[in-house]
Amino acid sequence: MVQKIINLLLRKVVPKPTDSRYVEDILYNQMVYPIYSEVQHKLIYCLKNKQITRDQLITFKNMLNACVRNPYTYKDRDWKNDAHEIFTKLKSHYIKPKEMKKLLKYINQFYADIPEPIQEFKTVPYLKVIK
Repeated sequence: MVQKIINLLLRKVVPKPTDSRYVEDILYNQMVYPIYSEVQHKLIYCLKNKQITRDQLITFKNMLNACVRNPYTYKDRDWKNDAHEIFTKLKSHYIKPKEMKKLLKYINQFYADIPEPIQEFKTVPYLKVIK
């Protein structure tokens, strides 16, 4: 009886080891994910600031479709728009680091990091400095 209770508690408290850690997953996180993150942030920046046109976005989508080695994964998907399709396919583990760098190089053509203007402090005549 005590053994059954201990086994029941162990099953609930101690998680089972999962077999989902493959070498590909670890290498993807180390090699591709930093490039993916940079591509994603720069693409979001370009879209929000209208630095990329629709034709350029479609060209990027075609490049991305050529990089995805398993197109049947996305065969029957309904996309809201081109950006939704691009961001979903960018997450694919079928893209190699070399191909991701090619996509990054394409986005860097349009990405212009505009620094925020430095605002100087204005003195207000009705405020006095207390010493």
